[in-house]
Amino acid sequence: DVDQYQTFATESDTELTPNVTVKAVDKESDFDVTYSIIGGNTPDNAFAIDPMTGYFYLTKTVNYDQTDGKGFFELRVQASDNGSPAQTAEVVVTVTVRDENDHAPEFKNTVLYGTVSEVSPPGTSVVSVTATDLDAGQNGVVNYVVQSGAKDNFHVDFDTGLVTVADGADLDIERFGDDYRMIVYGFDQGSPSLTGTAEVLITVTDANNKLPVFLEDPYQVSILESTAPDTPIKTVTANDPDTDSSIQYTIPYDSIEAKDKNGNPLTSQVNFDYKDAFRV
Repeated sequence: DVDQYQTFATESDTELTPNVTVKAVDKESDFDVTYSIIGGNTPDNAFAIDPMTGYFYLTKTVNYDQTDGKGFFELRVQASDNGSPAQTAEVVVTVTVRDENDHAPEFKNTVLYGTVSEVSPPGTSVVSVTATDLDAGQNGVVNYVVQSGAKDNFHVDFDTGLVTVADGADLDIERFGDDYRMIVYGFDQGSPSLTGTAEVLITVTDANNKLPVFLEDPYQVSILESTAPDTPIKTVTANDPDTDSSIQYTIPYDSIEAKDKNGNPLTSQVNFDYKDAFRV
């Protein structure tokens, strides 16, 4: 006797609110009217109706996910007078499902990898972590935080999950190493909030950003003017803090100076250039 019925269900309960009893009247027949669900039910027939009274009810809980994102079920109920031939009528019962926060965020990849140079500026993108939550509305909104392992050198965007080099970061490999193991949480906005976890492994690559340093500065040595050519007179040694550095030595030609015992500069003679006197 109405065009449509509406009620609500929660994911954790089989009670419908308000209760629904479908009622049809056949003024031209003495037969009893019977009721059946002819469309819109779940694959496991979670909804049922008493064929004699029209009382509409749940036999098991339903989930918001079963509504294909609509948030409601539309069930077609038929009333029949059971005459010959039978006369029938249909009505729609709409059941809106109130989503509960019963899904935790799930990361597409629970372990992610990133690589960044030790001289990368703040804001450099490293890797993006992404989680999805099957709940609807705010229950399905996921935000991100770093739980541990960033050493204040990396930041994760609260809304997008993008991991970047943090402001004021110091990625010096020699001081902090080249491996970071970060734990990132994705949490939803439900109450209580549910959380998913991802591991982010970041490798910092070495950059040639440090100068070689000589063990002595300056080196001093004295030799006789009769010293034969190719005679070793001194070994100079420098260290480079950069990883896998390979040091080569040269004597810049224009840097060579000669002075007498009083400190006065000397000039090369016609047949002899003192700048060619030494090699390394």
